[in-house]
Amino acid sequence: MPADDKKRKRVIDDDVSEEEEVEEKVKIEVVKKETKKKKETPKETKKEEEESSSAAAAAAASSSVEDIYKWWQESDEKIQEILSSDQKWNTLKHNGVLFPPDYEPHGIPVYYDGKSVKLTPEQEEVATMYASMLESDYVKKQQFNDNFWNAWKELLGKNHTIKSLSKCDFSKIWEHLLTEKEKKNGRSSEEKKAEKEEKAKFEDAYKYALVDGRKEKVQQYKIEPPALFRGRGTHPKMGQLKKRIQPEDITINIGRLEDCPPPPVGHQWGAVVSNNTVLWLAAYKDVINNKNKYVQFASGSSLKAMNDYLKYQTARNLKDCIEKIREDYKKQWTDSSESERQLGVAIYFIDKLALRVGNEKDDEEEADTVGCCSLRVEHITLVPPSSIKFDFLGKDSIRYENTVEVEKAVYKCVKSFVEGKKPTDMLFNKINPTKLNEHLKSYMEKLSAKVFRTYNASITLDRELKRLEKDITTDMTVAEKVSLYNTANRQVAILCNHQRAAPKTFDSSVETMDKKIEAQVSYMERLKKALKDISKSGYDEVKEKWEKDNQKILKLYEKEVEEFEQKQKDIELKAKNAGKSVAAFLGSAKKEKAPKKPTLPVLPKTTEAIESKIEAVKKKVEEMNHEKKMKIDNKTVALSTSRLNYCDPRITVAWCKRTNVPIQKLFSKTLQDKFPWALDCGTDFTF
Repeated sequence: MPADDKKRKRVIDDDVSEEEEVEEKVKIEVVKKETKKKKETPKETKKEEEESSSAAAAAAASSSVEDIYKWWQESDEKIQEILSSDQKWNTLKHNGVLFPPDYEPHGIPVYYDGKSVKLTPEQEEVATMYASMLESDYVKKQQFNDNFWNAWKELLGKNHTIKSLSKCDFSKIWEHLLTEKEKKNGRSSEEKKAEKEEKAKFEDAYKYALVDGRKEKVQQYKIEPPALFRGRGTHPKMGQLKKRIQPEDITINIGRLEDCPPPPVGHQWGAVVSNNTVLWLAAYKDVINNKNKYVQFASGSSLKAMNDYLKYQTARNLKDCIEKIREDYKKQWTDSSESERQLGVAIYFIDKLALRVGNEKDDEEEADTVGCCSLRVEHITLVPPSSIKFDFLGKDSIRYENTVEVEKAVYKCVKSFVEGKKPTDMLFNKINPTKLNEHLKSYMEKLSAKVFRTYNASITLDRELKRLEKDITTDMTVAEKVSLYNTANRQVAILCNHQRAAPKTFDSSVETMDKKIEAQVSYMERLKKALKDISKSGYDEVKEKWEKDNQKILKLYEKEVEEFEQKQKDIELKAKNAGKSVAAFLGSAKKEKAPKKPTLPVLPKTTEAIESKIEAVKKKVEEMNHEKKMKIDNKTVALSTSRLNYCDPRITVAWCKRTNVPIQKLFSKTLQDKFPWALDCGTDFTF
C-alpha cells in the first residue's frame, strides 16, 4: 500500500473510533479506490461539468423511489429489533455533499494606518469575514480580535505591510457588503422566486438518500463555508478561522455495491468506506473543536425518528420506578458515606430542578459551562433556613439563576459539602457523571441523568395541559386555546431553564401589533357610532359620511408617502455627497420602509350586519391582545426548545385532537416532519 494511502487509511480509522453512536468495535472497510485526481479545467468548463453531474444525480435520485417508510406502523417488537441491531442498513445510495461556492474577490482594499493595502484573494476573503461583522458585538471582544488577528496574520506573512489589527480600517469592504446586500434585497419578487426555484432544483439531488430501497431525507448535506468561529457565550476560540473544507478532507460512506458520487472536478475524496453500523453519509474534521462532523439523516427519517421514539419511551418507562429512586436518594442523604450523600443530593437536583448532569470539559477548549456534577462551591449560596441559590452558566452559556427551597436534609448535606472548600473547589468532589449514570442503570436499563430531563419536561406538560383543559369552553377561539397551551409550555421552559435573548425586533414588532390593535379598535368605534347615527339619520346619510371619512384616511396616507419620498431624496443626496451608497451611508440604521396603503374600512349594508361585524371585530381585538400578551410574557423564554427536544410530541398531538386545535398552530412543518410517528396517536394518549 502506498504511503499516502496508508496515512489516509489510518486517519479514517482514527476518526471512526470517535463516532459517538458506535459503542462496540466498528469495522471500517475501504471498499472503493480513491478517484484519480483529474487535471484542472477552465472555470467555465468546470462549472458546466459540475452542473451536468448534479442534474444527472438529481434524475437518478428521483427515479424509482418508494414513498417514505412509515415505520411506526410496524409492531413495537419489530421497531425494537431494528433499533437494537448493530447493522443499520443493507444498501445505501446517495449523491454526496454540496460544497459552498468558491470565493469571488471584490478587489476592495483594507486601509492600514490611513493607506490603501491591496490583498491577495485568500487574505481578502478572511478580511471580508471580519468586515461583515463590524456591527456585531464580537468585534468588541478582545478574545475574538486576538484569535482573528492570529489567523489573519498567518495568511499575511512575516514581511507584510500590515503589522497590527488596531491600525486596520475595514470600513470600505463593509460599505461594499452593504451595497451588495441592498442590490440583492432590491430585486423583484419574480427574480427572487426564480432564483429560489433554481437553487431548490440544484439541491434536490442531495436532499435524499436511498436506504434499503426507501427514500430518506438527509440533513446538513451542505458543507459549511469558511468563516470566523463565533461560539456561544465567552467561547475561548471565538474569532478563529474555520478554513474551507475540501473534498480531500471528506470521507464518503456508501453501500458496497453502489457507485461512489463523483467529487468536484479536479479533486478526490479523502476516502470512501462502506460502514453499515453507523448512520452518517459523509464525515470531516472540525479543526476548531477537534471533533468529527457528520452528514446524517434528517431528524424525521426512520433511522433517526426511531431513536426519538425510543428516547421518549425510555422516559415514559421511568414513571414505573421514579418513586423507588426518590425513596432511595432520600435514604442516601443520611448515609455515613459522603460519596453516597453526594450521589443522593445530585440525583435530587437532577430530578427536582431538571439540571443537566454536567460533564468534564477542557476550559481552554470550551466555554466555562457547568451542570450538576461539575458545580463548584462558587456557584451556590446557602440561604438559611433551607434555601439554596444557584448561579452558573449552563449549556450554551445560558445563565441559570434560581433560589429554591430544598429538603432540610439536603440543605444540611450541602452545608457539609462546602465546609473547608475554596470557591473554585468542586461541590460534588466524590462523584462524577459516569458513577451517577451507572447507579441509575441499576434501576432501569438505558436510564441516565438526561432521561430525567425528558421525563420531567414531558410529565409537566402532560399534567399542566390536563389541568388547564378544564378551563376550555365550547365558545373558546383557537387563539385562546393556544394561549392556554403556551401557559403550560411556559412551565416546562422555566423548569428546563430554556431562555433566549430578547429578539432585536421585539420592540418594533410589539409596536406594530399595537398599531394593528388600534386600527381594529378604531374600526369598532366607527361601527358603533354608525349604528347609533343610522337610527337618527338613516343608512344613506351615514354611508355618505363613512365614505368621506375614508377619503380623509387616503389623503393622510398620500401625505405620509409624500413626506417619505422627500426624506428618501434627502438621504440619497447626503449619501451621494459623502461618496457612499445609501446602505453604506445608513450603516446599521435600518432603511425606513415606505408607508403601507391602508385597507379602507367597509360599512356593512344592514344594521344586523353592522352588529355582527362589531362582535367579530371585538373578538379579533381580544385575540390580538392575547397574542400580544403571549409575546411579552415569553420575551426571554424559549418555548420551542422543549417541544423540539424534551416533551413527548404525542402529548401535544393528543391535546390538539381533544381540543380541536389544528396541529400546525403548535407544530411547524419542521416539527411535523420530525415527528410523523406522533401524528397518528389517539386522543387518549397519556404520558
